[in-house]
Amino acid sequence: MMRCSLSAAPCWALLAILPFLSLGCAQTQTRGHESAPLRDLDTHWAADVIDPITAPYQFESPLIHTSIRPVAIYHSFGKSNSPLGAGQLISGGQLRAFALQARYAVTDRFAVIATKDGRVKTNFGSGGALSGDQTGWVDIAGGVKYALVDDEEQGTLITAGVTYEATAGDRDIFQGNGEGLWRPFVSGLWASEDVNVIASVAASLPVDGGAESQSVDYHLHLSPSDAGDFVPLVEINGIHYTDGGRALGVNFEGIDYANLGAALVEGNDIITAAVGFRYRTEGMGSFGLAYEQPVTNRSDLFGDRITGDWMIRF
Repeated sequence: MMRCSLSAAPCWALLAILPFLSLGCAQTQTRGHESAPLRDLDTHWAADVIDPITAPYQFESPLIHTSIRPVAIYHSFGKSNSPLGAGQLISGGQLRAFALQARYAVTDRFAVIATKDGRVKTNFGSGGALSGDQTGWVDIAGGVKYALVDDEEQGTLITAGVTYEATAGDRDIFQGNGEGLWRPFVSGLWASEDVNVIASVAASLPVDGGAESQSVDYHLHLSPSDAGDFVPLVEINGIHYTDGGRALGVNFEGIDYANLGAALVEGNDIITAAVGFRYRTEGMGSFGLAYEQPVTNRSDLFGDRITGDWMIRF
């Protein structure tokens, strides 16, 4: 499996052409023969579509809007062993994360997005090599996204984008390693009279393939289109590791939270499922809450998780 390093031309070519692809589609005529306005969601055909809740650092909505989104996560760790005979590394525990995402619609199709930041407190259970409490800042990620397709008749909205995660966090909470991480992604909405479907796929491409692992992640959101203010939802998140790093000789990774650079994860798959809801309040955005747990035999550091957010669109 080829690493995406500075010398891997195909991976970096993808990142290089993405902005030009977006600019090239800027004049594409959709929704019949007219360009569709996206900036004012109050009048857009997808105005009532809710944003996903789970995997907030990875699952990017195709909607273009200006918004802020406080996020809180309560995550329990599974028990993870070292395959090299070092015994149990992590014996349970919890992670509490608090973040603030922001998105700004520069034009009706183009948005600048801040997807990862925040403060985290970890508490590892006794009995493992890692134990006790740690508190610190996570890595910071941001980028851009562009709406390529907007078709009201077909109920289709497709958005492409890219983010860059800078090495700025604290190592005590499994952040701050490597030399940065690129994440090109594509996200789509398919809306019908009965159900709204949002799907996304992205690649995590480290600048330093030895310090961080390479993976592809995918996400699915289902919610009824006519539920009113209280909208139940189901979400599925998956990750497939295409290449391991060389930083840590273990066979598990940090899923959507951390990239450990684990050496023995190539070919591993983890899938989680979540149920939850969004509640839309008058003039105050929407409050979201979801419970998530693994559905595959492999779970790595994912025991279960509760994610809550408050999506405020302007």
